[in-house]
Amino acid sequence: MRRTHTGDRKVWAALGLAVLVLALMLAACGGEEKEEPPVPPTVIPTAAPVVEAEPEEEQPAAPAVTPQPVPPETLFMSASGLAQVDLAAYLDVSVAEVTVLEPDTALLLSEPLACPDLEGENVVPYVIYLQHGRFIYPYQVYEVSGGQEPVVERCDDVLVDEEVLYVPTPDARAAVLDAVRFDLEKRGVDPNAGRFSTVRPMAWTDEALGCPVGADATPVPTLIDGYLIVFTVGSLNYEYHTDATGSRVALCEQVGNVDSVEALIAALQEQENLDVVQVEDEVARYEGLNAEGVLLELTTRGYRVGVFTFGSASDARTAAALVNDLDVSRIFVSGRLLIVQEENSPQVYSALLRLAEEVRAPVVERSNAAATPASEE
Repeated sequence: MRRTHTGDRKVWAALGLAVLVLALMLAACGGEEKEEPPVPPTVIPTAAPVVEAEPEEEQPAAPAVTPQPVPPETLFMSASGLAQVDLAAYLDVSVAEVTVLEPDTALLLSEPLACPDLEGENVVPYVIYLQHGRFIYPYQVYEVSGGQEPVVERCDDVLVDEEVLYVPTPDARAAVLDAVRFDLEKRGVDPNAGRFSTVRPMAWTDEALGCPVGADATPVPTLIDGYLIVFTVGSLNYEYHTDATGSRVALCEQVGNVDSVEALIAALQEQENLDVVQVEDEVARYEGLNAEGVLLELTTRGYRVGVFTFGSASDARTAAALVNDLDVSRIFVSGRLLIVQEENSPQVYSALLRLAEEVRAPVVERSNAAATPASEE
């Protein structure tokens, strides 16, 4: 009879159960496939649309302005005097009230100017500037052939001086002008009673700064940069020659108070570029003055000047007030001499002003008288 062991059956049952569980676990693990991570879609960049900018409207370019060239010294000296007289007559003021600005002002003022056209003329125009009050007046000047006086034409423009047009900052001339004021005070002249009618750079050629010296003295030749300064009080002019810093200031005493015709002629002949001829076959006569004088012709243009000798300086001044002649431009007195300038020549005016005191300007008086009725209306 066969025996069956109960313990063996239990062992085999537990083993079969374990095998079944293991098979199920293996089936579960092996049947699942690992999913790959999703691949992002490929993005193809597209170019942004090009927007064409609208073309900007072209702005008209400002006209280029070339500064006016500085006129040569000889032309500046002769033309500035003519322009000064013209502007004084145009404004109905005294010549002493019109200031000639320095030549290099043309380099500092770059505004286009409305000046007369020079069509058909083979000339080189320059511009010089004059000032009256706060207003600056340009003049176009140019030379002509044949040794004639330069052509001087007033431009239509009038500029306003904003105190930055021609005075450097700081003004290098301030110390020089202060030195002149100090010298005037020492001489008893109130510097607040007049004005500086001329302040012009100069190059002096001798140790005397270009001032007259005694007949027996000869100044040492040298080159000194400085200024010509004229201080005007009423009808009196104080002419100063200085160096560039004001450490040297010389009042050029008037050669004047010449007291005879012979002394006047000699003094005029000493001035450079001035021809003096005494007219032998003609005498000087002027309406209103009951006297005859000596007639002189000055410069190559033969400008006429009448010279009268009286008993005293007082008589000469009284006679000056009597002259009433349309051909008379200026009247001067030096000692007992009465000097009558006929043509309105700046060169002659400058020469006589060095030797005598201007007591009347009939050319200005007539201009003022002609303008009075219009102003009253």
